[in-house]
Amino acid sequence: MNDYIDVIKKSIELSNVLKEGIDYIKETIVFREYGELDSLVEGIVDSVVYLEKALNPVFLEIKDNEYEKIIKDFKNSLNLLKDTLDNGDMDEAISFIEDNLSVKYKIWKKHLDSKLKKYTYC
Repeated sequence: MNDYIDVIKKSIELSNVLKEGIDYIKETIVFREYGELDSLVEGIVDSVVYLEKALNPVFLEIKDNEYEKIIKDFKNSLNLLKDTLDNGDMDEAISFIEDNLSVKYKIWKKHLDSKLKKYTYC
């Protein structure tokens, strides 16, 4: 597991930044500043894909069978948000962030922290 300590630490840091990004997307919609919305969402989607690839060997090593489903649910929610935004339904996007995406993020983050944070106390 020592080979993965840096990956775990950086992934936990990035997971916190993702929450800030999701909150910023919501703010951007609320204040109707749509100019950078597509790039913000793409950046978050790309970050989650990166985290999935980086952490996959870690979760295989600790024999965690739940992570794959949890991150898949989170990615699906991000893609649904992207589709909602592409359709131009900003009110629906805000509701979706509050009722779905934030919940999926919290589930994913809690799982990440509960399984991996203990390895960062070296």
